[in-house]
Amino acid sequence: MVTWTTDPSGKSASTTYVNGSTESRLLSAIPAIDTILPCPPQPLQPNPIGFQNAIKTALGGILGANALMVSYPAFMPALQQGIWADLQALIIDANTTAKITAAQYSAIKAAATANNIPIVLP
Repeated sequence: MVTWTTDPSGKSASTTYVNGSTESRLLSAIPAIDTILPCPPQPLQPNPIGFQNAIKTALGGILGANALMVSYPAFMPALQQGIWADLQALIIDANTTAKITAAQYSAIKAAATANNIPIVLP
């Protein structure tokens, strides 16, 4: 009896043998006596494009977003390159210096969570 683990698609599974070799098969080709385990949960990836769109919406559209980028020219590169610590510092500073409203900050904070952006906004 062999233990198999499904891939994220749920259409095939793989196993690793004692000698280190691996084998993959379609689920329909695995013998009934074998054990099939579900795929381990996959970590959620950040969605910077979704976050960027949510920021644009929170700031009232492209003109509001552009005004923030004028004050913080490093904001967009930090977002696009995934430099999350810099992005976090810029958002917190924009809130602290009142370059964005409390409502905009709350919307950005919610968007960061919804888009799996690994920043902590107090």
